[in-house]
Amino acid sequence: MIKPGSDSPMEIQFTVDLRRYLPEGENIAISNLSGIESLKLSEIKCEPFVATLERVISIMKSIKTSFPGIKSAFACELMSGMGFREVLKMNKKEWERSLTSGRSSPMLTNLGVISPYPLLFGETVIKDAYLVTPAFHTPAFMLGISTYQETLTLTAGYYEPAIRKENVDCLLGLVAGELISCHDS
Repeated sequence: MIKPGSDSPMEIQFTVDLRRYLPEGENIAISNLSGIESLKLSEIKCEPFVATLERVISIMKSIKTSFPGIKSAFACELMSGMGFREVLKMNKKEWERSLTSGRSSPMLTNLGVISPYPLLFGETVIKDAYLVTPAFHTPAFMLGISTYQETLTLTAGYYEPAIRKENVDCLLGLVAGELISCHDS
């Protein structure tokens, strides 16, 4: 689905919980304080999966030591001083670039634990709960993960025809298969 050019690295963006930077009493769980980071990885032809995974781990360790999410939080802070039309114009320009190229870096987000125990709606026990990943704009794609009572749910936000449902179903199946195989071993 990503199809980067042969000379450009593949990129995946992921959210970072910024509450880690707040004093202990002020990191309210319900608030959405998220930043964005990017992991860029060049393709190495015929590289074994384990070698690719080791490169991903190395890059993630580097990201984790560099105050992850702070740059995007700072950018948002700068935008808060700009006018609405200026920010809208900037966002439209980025969206148009994605539309023209037909490419957009996929995003991964951990939407979090909804509740580790059953929730009640009045007298009714909530059996299933999950958060739905937003769909930003075509051709953007976001894979989201949320948990309710030890049940992990994957959701995907995307637009057809830029991203085909069959490809998303295949990806979700592959991720679910990997998670199940990790749980079984």
